[in-house]
Amino acid sequence: MTKKIPVYIYNSVEDEWQYISGLKSKKEQSIRTTLSNAFADCYLFSNSGRAEFIFISPIAISPDFISYFQTLTNSHVHVLTPHMITPFISLNLILDKKVLKQLISFALPQGGIELYPYATSKQIYMLKKTLEKNNIFTSFPESPDEKNYWTVSAYGSKTGFRELVSEMNKKKDCPVKMPYGKVFNKKSQAIDFAAKIVLKQGKALLKIAKGSGGHGTFVLKRNDLGKNHTLIKLNIKKLLGDDLLWKKNRMVVEEYIKTDPNNPVQFPSIECRIDEHGINHILYHCAMLVSGAGSFYGMEVGREAVPSFIVRKMNAIARKVGDVYALNGYKGHFDIDMIYGKDGKLYVNESNVRNTGGTDAFKLCLHLLGKRLMQKSFILSKFVDFKTNTKLPNFNQILSFVKPILYSMKTKSGLIISSQASLYERSLTYFIIARSKKGAYKMEKKLLQIIQTSITK
Repeated sequence: MTKKIPVYIYNSVEDEWQYISGLKSKKEQSIRTTLSNAFADCYLFSNSGRAEFIFISPIAISPDFISYFQTLTNSHVHVLTPHMITPFISLNLILDKKVLKQLISFALPQGGIELYPYATSKQIYMLKKTLEKNNIFTSFPESPDEKNYWTVSAYGSKTGFRELVSEMNKKKDCPVKMPYGKVFNKKSQAIDFAAKIVLKQGKALLKIAKGSGGHGTFVLKRNDLGKNHTLIKLNIKKLLGDDLLWKKNRMVVEEYIKTDPNNPVQFPSIECRIDEHGINHILYHCAMLVSGAGSFYGMEVGREAVPSFIVRKMNAIARKVGDVYALNGYKGHFDIDMIYGKDGKLYVNESNVRNTGGTDAFKLCLHLLGKRLMQKSFILSKFVDFKTNTKLPNFNQILSFVKPILYSMKTKSGLIISSQASLYERSLTYFIIARSKKGAYKMEKKLLQIIQTSITK
């Protein structure tokens, strides 16, 4: 039987729509949608190791970047870009008859497709049904059956994950700990509870069920809000304003866990994959890089990234949580973001049931290095945003400027520019593979000096 062709669809907006649709203006929604789509080409690297595949992208990917990706990975990719009539790429693929026909023409000789979404969404099942109406057999190796889609909605939200962990903690010897907090359906109740925690402890976190990249989360501080419960409530209410985000979403209020700023691993994370047979595989551990405002901007993976004693605790948590996910029918990637507190305890924070900010880097490095060398290497995956008036060099210029430090097949180390599209949003996105943490950051310093010099000329 002919092997089915893999089809990867970058549908991040479908995953983030609960958050994006709550933004108060169409302009804000459009900006956030554009930013989400801007990293589409980066997820070509999530397919590293596939000899041939189809990539469904919400934005055009330049031939130069496709060539760069194919040369680096020795993969062959066919990029299809449906006309974006709606924010949802799966629906746009159904509506764009020309592109749908192209996909069908690729799939027919292969006997069908294996559909790999960035995130499982309601729209993905609609696409699957459309393909099968056109006699294209479609399998979902990394998505739950439609009857189990509830696991995505539940475990992929901060509220649902908190409720799961609360239930798990009713059993003895559960290794999963979470900051003290509660889930609320009403904004007024959430504000009242948040004010109590702020008054008592000095800080609290207020989060919507499903934010994105730190958006939809407030760190509330007593010094900014007032000295009594009534005043703190009033100022939190002013802070949230009339933003729909806080009206249409369930909310979590929880205590603020203090971390040690001198500890390089304050926010560890682990990514896993539950396969078609319900077996949970631990893929990698990382230290997330998080700004003071709580925004994610990168990660460290591999040797020197996370101490072994934290890794052991993370593994125990991931196995326990993954067992529940698998038992309830979830399939595919998931991560668990954690906080390593100043008190020496490891707390779970949230879980993303989708490809993550590190899936692309992990898949590429595993393909380039192999498992053994990857364990001996240090990987830095980051993006750096530049000021709005900055004009970055174009992709080919950047490749020319940084040629001395580009990834070498011989040394199995160096710089990889991981997105061209993000350059248009004044964001430089890259992977650095080195044998040590010191070596990776030394190379990053050189990279940023080169880019800064090219900007000022």
